[in-house]
Amino acid sequence: MEDSTSLKDFQEWIKQTNKAIDGKTIQLASLAMKKNKKYSAAMNWLDKNKPDAPTSYNATPVETFVNGVVAGMFKEAKRMIHDKAVDQEIKHNGH
Repeated sequence: MEDSTSLKDFQEWIKQTNKAIDGKTIQLASLAMKKNKKYSAAMNWLDKNKPDAPTSYNATPVETFVNGVVAGMFKEAKRMIHDKAVDQEIKHNGH
């Protein structure tokens, strides 16, 4: 019984972590747009501020998290901004 409780706790932790990552990714996209005047500049800001991969990679859980999840969050935030920019209406100058 104790093992199944521990597994349920772990599964709940995964679920909550996924929600937190989604929320922080949205916040990251919002921050990039808040700090810049153009969508392209916001996407460039994300590229500039994405954490670098460590020089020595041993595939520890923390390194895997930073290289996979955190980098993925920046990529997803960039995609969110791109999608928002693509949905903008084309403004014509009096034509």
